[in-house]
Amino acid sequence: MPYFYRMSVEYSFQVRRAEENDLAFAERLYMGTMEPLLKALGAWDHECFSRRIRASYRAEESRIILVGGKEVGWMQVTPSADDINLAQIHLVAAVRGRGIGSRLVRDLLDEAARAGKTVSLSTPRNNRAIGLYERLGFVVDGNSEDALVHMVWRCGERTHPTSDVHHTGTV
Repeated sequence: MPYFYRMSVEYSFQVRRAEENDLAFAERLYMGTMEPLLKALGAWDHECFSRRIRASYRAEESRIILVGGKEVGWMQVTPSADDINLAQIHLVAAVRGRGIGSRLVRDLLDEAARAGKTVSLSTPRNNRAIGLYERLGFVVDGNSEDALVHMVWRCGERTHPTSDVHHTGTV
């Protein structure tokens, strides 16, 4: 059963568990969002990234984001003993900037805080989402690569702002 999030009276989204057959959607979304970012950094290799996403996709770690019943995003979270890695979060262009990603990441930070874990992620250094991650309390980890920046959130170092978005359910 999907979880329902209400962004405003006019706007809401759902999150459902991913299935193995969602790989094709996840791959298309990943390739479509990452290609322009990594091409701009001179780091795009279509075949390499296509193989990489097919090898790393885990339905049991993934959620599909829906608006009006239509698939608009994919999130993959990989937990370990002391960290929760936000391995993937991608939204179609039409729904970016509407608070969906912010709400999902805030929920993940809340989960990590309750468990006493860090949250880590890697993203192209030209991704505009870096500003969001910084506002939520992520800091750049010293182990960044040329095209990617590695970021970490540690409970208690900086708190993330309370959301004004109302939702029901949890991810």
